[in-house]
Amino acid sequence: MQVSAGVNQVNYLWGELQAYSCSTRNTSQTINTTKGEMLDIVAAFYSTLYLPDSADLSSIDSLLRFLLENLYLSETAQTMLISPITYDGILEGISCCPKRSSPGPGGLSYEILRIIICPSSFVSLLPKCGDLSDLQNWRPISLINTDAKIYTRDS
Repeated sequence: MQVSAGVNQVNYLWGELQAYSCSTRNTSQTINTTKGEMLDIVAAFYSTLYLPDSADLSSIDSLLRFLLENLYLSETAQTMLISPITYDGILEGISCCPKRSSPGPGGLSYEILRIIICPSSFVSLLPKCGDLSDLQNWRPISLINTDAKIYTRDS
């Protein structure tokens, strides 16, 4: 039976991949290379790494009592929490955010959000008929982002 060139290439690539395979070392310093062993070592390592420290229950109770007795919102803060979100509020919030920050799971960074939202409109000139060297033959038009139109529209 003759083996095709494609199968030989796959076997070659598989061999190269195996040559560069990862290994992990367990707590007894034994090196493990099988996938199952490596997964077990990783799971054991992170399970012990993130074990919670023992907590003093009376300290937790006193902290919770303190928080319940001392945390409150002023009338102004309560009003702000239930007020509608405004476009100006969004712009103000974006301006306070760091320019370089890692995006969350959605992948949308503050920098991209600024580019999308902050320039709410652009003014452009459209040509009319006639001599285009004469400024009277140009018409200004505002190109407004759709999101700005939504937020600024009267109901």
